Amino acid sequence: MELKTRFDFVFSYWIFAWYIFYALGLTIYNPKAFLIISVSINIFIFLSMIYYKNAFIYILLFVVANFIIKVIPIFLMRNVSIKMRDYYAGAGLFVVYNIWLHINGTSFIEIMKNQYDAVLKNDARTPFMNYAVKFFDKN
Repeated sequence: MELKTRFDFVFSYWIFAWYIFYALGLTIYNPKAFLIISVSINIFIFLSMIYYKNAFIYILLFVVANFIIKVIPIFLMRNVSIKMRDYYAGAGLFVVYNIWLHINGTSFIEIMKNQYDAVLKNDARTPFMNYAVKFFDKN
């Protein structure tokens, strides 16, 4: 399966959209805990990319994308406390995300398998990496 993952299939982008809503004052539920969990998972993905000798450009793009959509928001929310309601909101978002995936004929497990396969095969399948690689190949 060599599926190029759509933006709406990547839960990290959903969390980033949640952060934007929070930063704009459109929700009281903050995504800080889910951003921290995402960064923790991404550390393992980063180490896997190094272990499987992924192309430097893929590793760099992965780090840049995650710095922008996770590390900067965490830093900006460094003084924001995490409440139980934020975990509930994140869990609810994850349920909605999974329903969206199901409606679109895929699942979280399939998306994760695809991303793991991309690391194993040194392939750019996430939306940001895919578009960035195409951009740099043109120039």
